[in-house]
Amino acid sequence: MVHNQSKVACVLIPFQEFQLLLPNTAIAEILPPQILDPSNDLNPHVSGEFVWHTRRIKVCNLEAYASNSNRSNLIILRIPSISGNADYLGLLSRNIPHFVQASSDSLEQDLQPLATHQIALSYVSINGQSAIIPDLSLLLDFCTDQSIKTSV
Repeated sequence: MVHNQSKVACVLIPFQEFQLLLPNTAIAEILPPQILDPSNDLNPHVSGEFVWHTRRIKVCNLEAYASNSNRSNLIILRIPSISGNADYLGLLSRNIPHFVQASSDSLEQDLQPLATHQIALSYVSINGQSAIIPDLSLLLDFCTDQSIKTSV
């Protein structure tokens, strides 16, 4: 009997303390370092704004202490909404995201994660690497809510 195992194309986005695991459909584009427009946002995780395909999007730095954004890749996320439209958000990462295939053989729950974060939906291990599967709506709120002043 042939077992037809489904695989999901994903992207691992590495940060200093953790990695995010997202389906590749959540990635709109990965850009080299960009010059960001300043933002009036009081949220400490907002590094600036960027005009991407005529949209002005906020750019969030999940590593608030790593403020030098001019050496970080800009990852544009597409976050679906209930209305059927998508929200877009930029993330800064000094490391290069890479593609992975997630399957039942390569993905398991991580009961002792190396790092935790308030945007986490789940902690997993994929091919032996710890990662956080973020709740995309929490990530959007985390990066756009001006009342959030806590550090990562």
